[in-house]
Amino acid sequence: MSSPGRAKALVFSLIGVSVLAGLTVALLGIYGQGIFPKKDQNGWHDPRLSYVKTPSLDELRATFIPDTCFDSFDLAWSSGKDGQIYANTAPFFVKGISWFGCEGHGYTFTGLNFTTVDTILNFFLQHKFNTVRIPVSVAFGLAPKDFKPNQRFVGKGLKGKTIWEILDEVIDQAALRGLMVMLDMHTLGPQDATDLWYDEQYKEADILQAWSNIMAAYSIKWNVFALDLKNEPHGIATWGVSAPQTDYNKFYERAIAHIHTQFPNWKGLYMVEGVQYNKETDKVTDYPFWWGGNFGGAIQHPIYVPVPEVMNRVVYSPHVYGPDVYDHPYMNVPAAELANELVKVWDSQMGWLIPKLQKGMIIGEWGGSLKGRDEIVQTELAKWLVKNCMANNVWWAINPESSDTGGIMAWNWKTYDKRRLDLVDSIFPDPTQFGIKHSKLCLRFGTYPNPQCPVQPFHSPEVATPQKLRH
Repeated sequence: MSSPGRAKALVFSLIGVSVLAGLTVALLGIYGQGIFPKKDQNGWHDPRLSYVKTPSLDELRATFIPDTCFDSFDLAWSSGKDGQIYANTAPFFVKGISWFGCEGHGYTFTGLNFTTVDTILNFFLQHKFNTVRIPVSVAFGLAPKDFKPNQRFVGKGLKGKTIWEILDEVIDQAALRGLMVMLDMHTLGPQDATDLWYDEQYKEADILQAWSNIMAAYSIKWNVFALDLKNEPHGIATWGVSAPQTDYNKFYERAIAHIHTQFPNWKGLYMVEGVQYNKETDKVTDYPFWWGGNFGGAIQHPIYVPVPEVMNRVVYSPHVYGPDVYDHPYMNVPAAELANELVKVWDSQMGWLIPKLQKGMIIGEWGGSLKGRDEIVQTELAKWLVKNCMANNVWWAINPESSDTGGIMAWNWKTYDKRRLDLVDSIFPDPTQFGIKHSKLCLRFGTYPNPQCPVQPFHSPEVATPQKLRH
């Protein structure tokens, strides 16, 4: 990596992924660990992976037993001072997963030339994910409504559809399953991980217009509940240094005001990420930060929105990774000391976020291959998040094409790595779940993994009448 942060190079979403994936599977083994695939009745198969066998939507719905239902699909979201997320005053425990591709050169989700939208979303629901994070780009948001993806990236059920129609399909099908959607402005141009929210080609007006176009299409979708305003600020990005050209906190405030002015009826969450570096007076630790992980400047300069109801929907969202993404020096201590060293790092970088900032927190990205030291880091991180009441998280990613972390799915999108699912499950074995029952939007509360964390109990809000339904 060229910088001690997150530099996603999703190069395999380019044309030719099918050929490259096939060669990789057949010749090197799915994850290149020196174990060659074996042949069974389904063809070549890595014995460490499990086959995707998803129940039907009707079968999945039959297992949903809600604790309460609402009179309306119009949810009011809020960011709690206790660090948690609330929907109609009910705690919502985020167990999320990223499904990327719309931000890339293909302009649509990867994997759709191997499998179907229904299969992937049923897989999410089967494994108790409740949130799908969808990265997009400014280029996507500015694309005309008739723009079509390269047809090599989609299966026969989606042939001829535009990029917007495919995104419509995913969001609508997610809604049928009670899956919430988090839209993430991941890049400016396709796969263009810039320091700032603008560059020579795309200006601030462009990213705001992209958000306008996206929200014109999706602000009316009940399950679009969060906007990640700009992915992973880094490099020259600053926070609270009175530098209008680089201060992300001021951009976030302008972006929130822009979106709220145009879409005042949308009641979802505004997610803001940190930077990588900051001024010395805001220094909270000597350990290097991940891209999007440094909120030191927010202690003196928190996000401020003059509309209290909107201010109540701001969420801070750090990203944190392991040596697969960048091998920081603190990860190279002797193995016996690594766990303690990691706790020192995370305590200094994230342990103060909730008490200092008093806003909801969602770990917007974490993940890795679980090979070697990465397995130690990810396992210890999962424990730390639960212990420190920061369990709301989004795993990167379902896609196998991420060049540093890999994904839960294998290259053929027919097998998956159960170890990664088990690790995510260790944080939230019983997350919140939305579902539709008797044409009503219903909620199963779930259980926060750490009973010592201050989670506010559900109480009947004015915007919706809870009704007990257990069938």
